[in-house]
Amino acid sequence: MSLLQKNTSEELERGRIDESLKLHRMLVSDEYHGKEYKDEKSGIVIEEFEDRDKFFAKPVFVSELDVECNVIVDGKELLSTPLKFHVEFSPEDYENEKRPEFGTTLRVLRLRLYHYFKDCEIYRDIIKNEGGEGARKFTISNGVKIYNHKDELLPLNIDDVQLCFLKIDTGNTIKCEFIL
Repeated sequence: MSLLQKNTSEELERGRIDESLKLHRMLVSDEYHGKEYKDEKSGIVIEEFEDRDKFFAKPVFVSELDVECNVIVDGKELLSTPLKFHVEFSPEDYENEKRPEFGTTLRVLRLRLYHYFKDCEIYRDIIKNEGGEGARKFTISNGVKIYNHKDELLPLNIDDVQLCFLKIDTGNTIKCEFIL
């Protein structure tokens, strides 16, 4: 890792997890991103890259994570051993982002974990035992709490921020709670 990337990583690690991340200089400044334009004479698309320092200052997108998940019912953990999911992200997960080079957003992870859990036999068993009440309450916004590797809760208002800005790196193990 270059010194500049290390500086950026340390800055992000020290920072607060809040809505101000949406205004991080790397997300809003075009200095950190290449540009494409069509040369009128030749008709060739020319890609102009950002300068070397800006390129190496950018954090690296998250390609895969492990997530340990527990189920919370009436404020109590239901599972003695958490569910474990291995999540991988492909370019299709972030190709429509404004800045795709930073990878996928928290929203994509939250949605994926929601569906992983809803497809589990454990979920169906819990819902059957609860008489279906938990199924009505379990939503993406109210039922999936995600924590980074420093155990900081990642709130819904930052769901459109890429994971690399939320103290999450490739290979991390993070935590999730499914609230029923």
